[in-house]
Amino acid sequence: MFSVSKATTNRFRAPVLLLCTLCFIAAVPLSAAAINLTSVGLYNTGVNNSGVALGAAAADTHWQCSVNCSGNSFQAQANTVAGQPFAGWPLPSTQNGTGSAAGPWVASATSGGSPLSQWISFQANVNSEPNTTTEYDYTETFNLSGFVGTSFELVGSFAVDNAILGLLINGNVVTGTNGGSYGTSGAKTAFDITNASCSGGCGLTNGTNTITFRTENVQFSSPNPTGLLVEYTSATANPTAPEPATLFGVGLGLSALGLIYRRRRG
Repeated sequence: MFSVSKATTNRFRAPVLLLCTLCFIAAVPLSAAAINLTSVGLYNTGVNNSGVALGAAAADTHWQCSVNCSGNSFQAQANTVAGQPFAGWPLPSTQNGTGSAAGPWVASATSGGSPLSQWISFQANVNSEPNTTTEYDYTETFNLSGFVGTSFELVGSFAVDNAILGLLINGNVVTGTNGGSYGTSGAKTAFDITNASCSGGCGLTNGTNTITFRTENVQFSSPNPTGLLVEYTSATANPTAPEPATLFGVGLGLSALGLIYRRRRG
């Protein structure tokens, strides 16, 4: 009968315990961690790569237009044409180029006196939009590499002129955001999105994802401005855990080192 001496058992005890511990860690899901928004490609509207407000009429490269304005870049809004209540109407006082007057559009949040976002539209001047009822889709792409996509949660708020037709994640409508009067320019509308926010799931992955604000500008007498303001508050997700096979290999290597060490001591 094959037998193992007590000395041999002692030599293997510590490495085996280490290996078991590593395997246990691999089986335990990691808790949600805060995500640096810009590191995954999530930017408020109207800011540059550093999160600083763009100059008047500057292009916002983080957001793309996919319906009725394809090929046009979204831009931070500037002073509007003469003849309105004041220069910059309907922009808020936090928007570049508006002076001290505050228009009917809701203002962006500020930090240290600087705006954290700005209204954007597909043209530099909000009064030059077509005087028709038209849909405009604003899309931003972000990447969750290193995180478990289905554990992702995104919190923020938005405002739109005139209406939101749907807030979409990867083309899937977030439940309750497809009403025509939802999210008007009079106030910001809060959102808290998880993978379960869409009927059947939002399809969030640990790769490339998209968030889309499907908006509508309603026909009205000129001027007929339209625009979108988005402010992200926070995002969290579970980090991707190391593969069990990887941990097993690490544990095996450490076990071998432990054996060599014990033999040298012996």
